[in-house]
Amino acid sequence: MPCYHVFHQACILSWLEKDNLCPVCQYELPTDSKEYEMYRKEKQAAEKRRRGMFLCLRRKYITFSYQKYKRTQI
Repeated sequence: MPCYHVFHQACILSWLEKDNLCPVCQYELPTDSKEYEMYRKEKQAAEKRRRGMFLCLRRKYITFSYQKYKRTQI
C-alpha cells in the first residue's frame, strides 16, 4: 500500500475488490476508471477551494475581532 499499512494479501485484495480506500487511514488509491479519476480530481479541487475560502473567511474574522478588541481597549 502507498500509505505503508501492512495487510495479509488475501485480506487486502478482498477489501480492494469492494473499495479503493485503505481500511486504516482512508488513503484513496487510483483506479482504472478514467471517469472516476476525473470525478476524484474535480472533488479534490472543490475541497481545496472550499478550504481556501474557509481560511480566507477565518483570517478576516480574526482580523475583524482583533481590530474590534483594540478599539475597546483604547
